Amino acid sequence: MTLEFPPFGAPKADARPSGKGIHAGEVPVELIGTRLWASGLLDTRPFARLSDYANAMDGFCLLRGAALRTESGESSRSRLDMHIRFEEVALIAQTRAQPSRVASDVLVPKRAHRLLFVTPSLKISGQAYLHEQGSLDAFIEALDPRFIPLTRVAAQWLSGAPVGRFPFALLKRSQIIGVAAAPKRAARRAASEEAAS
Repeated sequence: MTLEFPPFGAPKADARPSGKGIHAGEVPVELIGTRLWASGLLDTRPFARLSDYANAMDGFCLLRGAALRTESGESSRSRLDMHIRFEEVALIAQTRAQPSRVASDVLVPKRAHRLLFVTPSLKISGQAYLHEQGSLDAFIEALDPRFIPLTRVAAQWLSGAPVGRFPFALLKRSQIIGVAAAPKRAARRAASEEAAS
């Protein structure tokens, strides 16, 4: 098993929810954990942002039109509204970008860092955003927020099988067992790709 940073590339087309029938407060996601992989629409009401919902949530979440997926990525044909125990979820991957609803006067200046995270079952690379004066060590050791927001995410199982590429995802801190920063050359390449997109 290698620990290189997979390129972000373009998300592949697959059987994720198409957008038809999606209502306010429902976000198309994949919920991924050690013993779980499900896709569907996450009911985030009454929260406006996925990150606010995830960091406030305990117990079970409601995934509408849920399809269970295998490690090869195949989806079950049946789609049911499923309550899923939130503590089992390591990664909440948003399958389509949605416009940000954060007012510009509350934005804190941050710098993007390309990081690699290892969980008990996943290898995840993505752009994490650290305060301009913050250090990577302090970021890793912090307890809050409970879910770390990442952009330009590439995920795969530790076996090497791909999970997917996502514009945005939330990674549960308590699932992280290893973190590495991208080598400077890879970080510069990721920054130039970010600027070009």
